[in-house]
Amino acid sequence: MKHNQQGLSLVELMIAITLGIVLMTGVVQTFLSSKTVFSTQKGVSRVQETGRLGMEFLARDIREAGYMGCLSRTGINYTSTLNDPDDYEIDFEVGIEASSAAPVSLEHTPISPVLTLRSAAGGGVGIAKNNNSGNLVAINTGATGNGCFSGLCPDDILIITDCSKARVFQATNLKTNSHGVLVVHAASGTPGNKPPASWGGNNADDTFDKGSEIIKIRTRMYYVADADPSDDNVRPGLFMKEGFNPSVELLKNVENMHLEFGVDTNFDGRVDNFVALEQVATVASWADVAAVKVELLVGSSEDNVSPDPRQYEFAGKTVTSADNRIRQVFTSTVGIRSRLN
Repeated sequence: MKHNQQGLSLVELMIAITLGIVLMTGVVQTFLSSKTVFSTQKGVSRVQETGRLGMEFLARDIREAGYMGCLSRTGINYTSTLNDPDDYEIDFEVGIEASSAAPVSLEHTPISPVLTLRSAAGGGVGIAKNNNSGNLVAINTGATGNGCFSGLCPDDILIITDCSKARVFQATNLKTNSHGVLVVHAASGTPGNKPPASWGGNNADDTFDKGSEIIKIRTRMYYVADADPSDDNVRPGLFMKEGFNPSVELLKNVENMHLEFGVDTNFDGRVDNFVALEQVATVASWADVAAVKVELLVGSSEDNVSPDPRQYEFAGKTVTSADNRIRQVFTSTVGIRSRLN
């Protein structure tokens, strides 16, 4: 005899609910585990990418510190015609230096040392004819807009060198003529040139013949700072200031930078030992620094990315993070090309 289905018994309902809870618990645990793994992997990836880029920026400019074209070292028959040539932003006779506090006014207060690197930058342009009465005529490789020719622009700070001497000046205007590009260096602009600006003529120190080269020269300062100290949610980052321009944030989540300096005290083109920033002035001078050991501490953008607190070693100290962020220390030793054999 057939009986019609009247519904589920209480026992059957309880069994179904229990099985559903067990299945849902497994699904939720799998989801949370996958989410944790994904967040951790994403955090590690971003930390590694930030650290790699930070080291690339720093290493590139450290290698070029003090570069003055074919002139190997600053201070060798070097002259600056800029106004106030000892100002920090344009003191090109010092290729590298660092300070524990801001050496000039900065938009953000550094929480790391400030590393300053000065060098000629990029490719240069040759001289089309011997300079006469202060006229510098560069080879014309074409206009690039905004009054720029041959890769040079008005207001650029430039260095001209013939491998035996070098002179730093500011281009105030560029004009084309039958020989090439006339690089005018009048006593105007910021910082401007010291009068009389028309150096040149028969003085051997002022004469640059064919084969000489004109290159842009720059000062870059690197430091770590909080982008907005008033906002606890804003992470620190790696900043760079070039010349008199405002600082720009290159990379977020760079939390600190530690520096040590390899000094060459006997001038044999080899590093004798590494010293801390505070020791450079006591054992050597900035002119003796031939390499830099850089440590960058990079953290993840979010906390609680790691399931457990992590330890890291930075500047010789072991630290345990309390916010469960992923952190990694990137270390590289970079030689200064013009000071090593």
